Amino acid sequence: MPASQSTVTQSLIRHDAKQFLLDNCGEIYQEWTSLLAKTTLPAEATSSDQRILDMLLTLDVAFNTASQRIIRLASIQLTRVLKGLKEKVKEDRRRGLIDGQRSKRDASIVIDIYCRATGKPRALVLSNTRFANRCSALAKDSLLAIILTDHDAKLIKNTSISISRLQAIAEEITRAYPPELILALNYLSNDGSKIAGDESSLMLVRRIMLA
Repeated sequence: MPASQSTVTQSLIRHDAKQFLLDNCGEIYQEWTSLLAKTTLPAEATSSDQRILDMLLTLDVAFNTASQRIIRLASIQLTRVLKGLKEKVKEDRRRGLIDGQRSKRDASIVIDIYCRATGKPRALVLSNTRFANRCSALAKDSLLAIILTDHDAKLIKNTSISISRLQAIAEEITRAYPPELILALNYLSNDGSKIAGDESSLMLVRRIMLA
């Protein structure tokens, strides 16, 4: 019999989450901002820009490290990059910059670009994309996924649990954690690309956590 959603949620909550983030926010900040500095989509780039291929390769390398935290961070950023790339493909198609692929959906062209960047077979790229999407669903548009218990690894891989259920679980976890913890995670997640390398931002995160 499948576990209830509340049972699953409780199994994922790290009861020392606030102290864990305080102890590790320096490393998390450096890892996240370093990744963003290398993989934030340039506003002026087209979908065929070599920089986008380089970014996808960087994320793929990070995605295959031994560090579970970096895998989570790479998964969150990969989902964002692919979403942004899909918008660029749509715009390039509108401007007539994509030839001979009228029958292909934008999402399919994005996967083609991902395959070209990494040299990996489509099946593996799709598998990585699915994992990243599921991890991002549990991250709830922030870095929530990096401060859950180890039980979430099985949850992310369990494809019988839908994306919508993962999102609902993330909502429950967000309500269970202290507001200052969620605020700090959202700040790191949403403002990291603007403040990469600015140590004062890390001090602000610590002040939020200690409030």
